[in-house]
Parts: sequence; structure tokens; C-alpha cells
Amino acid sequence: MNIFRLLFIALISGLIGYITNVLAIRRLFRPYKKVKIGPIYFQGLIAKRKEDIAKSVADTVTRDLVDREDLIGQLIK
Repeated sequence: MNIFRLLFIALISGLIGYITNVLAIRRLFRPYKKVKIGPIYFQGLIAKRKEDIAKSVADTVTRDLVDREDLIGQLIK
């Protein structure tokens, strides 16, 4: 009986973890466009801040990954 209780607890814990992860990921990306519910607007965090995220990624790539001299040298060849 003790092994069944442990399996049950593990199953329920896994199910709860799965559901919370799915909800968290969906809230990050959806809805893509603003949805108005009463006086409050909702939008996914990634969709809401896509311009800021794009600028941050571009800055990181140009600062850390792409060397300007190497890129110019590759284009001249």
C-alpha cells in the first residue's frame, strides 16, 4: 500500500508541474494581440515586448558574437 501512495503522489505532482509549465509558456506567448477584458488589456509578455527583445538580441549579437573586422574581411574576399 505504501508504494501505491508514493506512485500516486509522484503522478499528481508531475501532473501539477506539467499543467503549470504549460500555462506559464502559453502566458508568455499568447495572446499575440491585445485583448480587452473590462478596463484591463492583456497580451503575452513576448509579444508585448518584441521590439525591446529584438533590440537586445541585436545588441548582444553585434557586441559578443560578430566581430566587425572579421565580417568586413569576409565580405571583401
